[in-house]
Amino acid sequence: SAQAKATMSARAMRKLKGDNALLIDREAENEDSESEDDAAPQKKSTFAFFPSDSESSSSKDEEETEEENDSEDGEKKKSHGINSSNEEPLEIGGSKDEDEHLVDDGLVEREEDLDAILDEFRAQDEQLAEQDGSAETEAQTNLLKSKFPIILKGLDERELDMDWTMRNALTAAHDEPRPANNSGKRKNRVFLFGAPAQNDARSIKPPNYVGGGIGMTSYSDDAPDGKSPAIPERYVGISAPKDWYRFIHADSYLRDLEDYRYIQQTGDLNSLLFFVAHHPFVTDSLLQVANVLFQTNNSQNATGFLRRCLWVFESACFVRFHSLPVRLINYDVKENQVFFDALRKIIHVSSISGLWRTSLAVSRYALALDPLRDPLRVLAVLDSYALVCYSHPVNRWIVELVDSDVIRIQYTDNATCGELFECGLCGLPNWSYSYALALFRTTNDTERANAALQNSIKAFPSVVGLLLQAVDVDTTGRTMRRDWISVLDKATERQSRQRTFYREEAVDATLTEVALQAIDNLVSNFVALSAKAWSDDDVLQFLYDNVSIVVESEGPKEDYPPLQLAVLHYSQVVPGDWETRIQQLPEDANIVDPGLVAQALVIDPNRPRLLRRMQQQANGNDRLMEQMMNAGGIGMPGAAQQPIFGGPPTGLVDPDLPMAEIFWRSFLPWNRVEGVREERR
Repeated sequence: SAQAKATMSARAMRKLKGDNALLIDREAENEDSESEDDAAPQKKSTFAFFPSDSESSSSKDEEETEEENDSEDGEKKKSHGINSSNEEPLEIGGSKDEDEHLVDDGLVEREEDLDAILDEFRAQDEQLAEQDGSAETEAQTNLLKSKFPIILKGLDERELDMDWTMRNALTAAHDEPRPANNSGKRKNRVFLFGAPAQNDARSIKPPNYVGGGIGMTSYSDDAPDGKSPAIPERYVGISAPKDWYRFIHADSYLRDLEDYRYIQQTGDLNSLLFFVAHHPFVTDSLLQVANVLFQTNNSQNATGFLRRCLWVFESACFVRFHSLPVRLINYDVKENQVFFDALRKIIHVSSISGLWRTSLAVSRYALALDPLRDPLRVLAVLDSYALVCYSHPVNRWIVELVDSDVIRIQYTDNATCGELFECGLCGLPNWSYSYALALFRTTNDTERANAALQNSIKAFPSVVGLLLQAVDVDTTGRTMRRDWISVLDKATERQSRQRTFYREEAVDATLTEVALQAIDNLVSNFVALSAKAWSDDDVLQFLYDNVSIVVESEGPKEDYPPLQLAVLHYSQVVPGDWETRIQQLPEDANIVDPGLVAQALVIDPNRPRLLRRMQQQANGNDRLMEQMMNAGGIGMPGAAQQPIFGGPPTGLVDPDLPMAEIFWRSFLPWNRVEGVREERR
């Protein structure tokens, strides 16, 4: 602060001296011009000897001003210990010493003001320093801020976009990741998941929360509905409310969701496409249409609707949301679930298209939103996507993530006594083998890689045979280098004895069986997705050498690694959820109208609402649905002649009608605009 004070004082002094020098120059110019005017002959007018009123008044003002200045200068000098009686009045354009006195006198008041300002700044700096100190202390003890950024370490955000990954699949662009933009500013509104191809993002944007769409808020902010969700139990004490975010829905958007549910109950896909065409920014309907089109062999248009769904969510996020070191979203909050479901879908679709880097990037992005609970169960497939990328930085990231022990798998058995089971990533069979293979690819420490693979084989011996079967290795013959027959027979025997041991020593037989079934499901996913990563000859030799060591060194039953019941957290993982194909509907059941799909792909926010809400006649949601069905509902033959989407006659004026129609309808006294209160009469 002393240095800042000296700097500010020097600046003020230079400014005052500069102003003084400028005034001196101007005074000298005036004196020169006056001397020139005096030297030149002037013709006096007749009334020149009479003093003018302006001259007399100006002279009096100057005398009064000089007297006031003299009195003020005298007071200043007395205050500074200077005897003003022995000094002559200071005049602008005087000597250099007198000018310096004037600068010093003017500087006193400036310094007093600067002292007050600097004191205020000093107090603010001390307060901020205390806050920074507490924040730094919190960051040192905060697990989220200190360790979890490793999940997104080295992630190229461009790989979140399917189109970019597809364009650069055969180039070296992936090996040169773009540095992350930590400024929080987006140039030309670049969306991480890509803007929809049917939309010009520069001219059309989804409505924000104020405009009747989706918004975002933090747990630390005042919730619009007055209900801020609680922090999940696993994050209590290691996260703050400002670290958690959630999506919020405007009232107009909630009414659109009600209309979507009415359409959904009919089961008519064409009506759903009509709804999407009139409501292009309702995420629930966009995701539903995408799921149906994927099952009807219309993947290109389905991907367009899926990307638009993510585009709407990303437009609702804060500008700095993706640049924050900690950004958590709770899947249990209803408004957030569609966002997570869209992420799960794009992970699956990218893997089907062979875009493993996009699947890996989106999986890491989804895991970072809730790393301790993993609501999407992406840890069941994330390591497989990493292995098939064949990238040295990605393999190194697997090793660093496992070694950091940041992510712990936890499962609480609420059905019994609420016991908590916990294990590391290597407690999952897929991560155990992926860690060993990543070590083999990235490090020269063969002993460490061999030890990791041997531990994996001891815990999950059935994986070896399934991997060999998936890569079409001939296990019925012998070669000079490998004897798979004897090795696999011993591995199968070990698997059988190990399972028997787990069942005999189980405290809870039900939990043990469910855990073994969960392990089998994880193994099936791992083999189906990453088998080709084990097909190289050097990798097969690496696998054979360690299997031989494990089966030849059989010990007592106590050598079996304990069964990790924390894998029950992934008991709901079904192998079909992540397989590299989508079940298709029969061709006879494909009732999608291509014309309606093309209409729904065009984003036109000026279209009216599909359903009239008819508040005047409808008394509740059930009454509204009943009136719609009676007025010619979908799939109701013999209904009334009233159009399905028009509704019965009403005195409400729909704001979505053309402006000319709204204008002439407003002249009728019994009509009123929907959503506007009636005038008191």
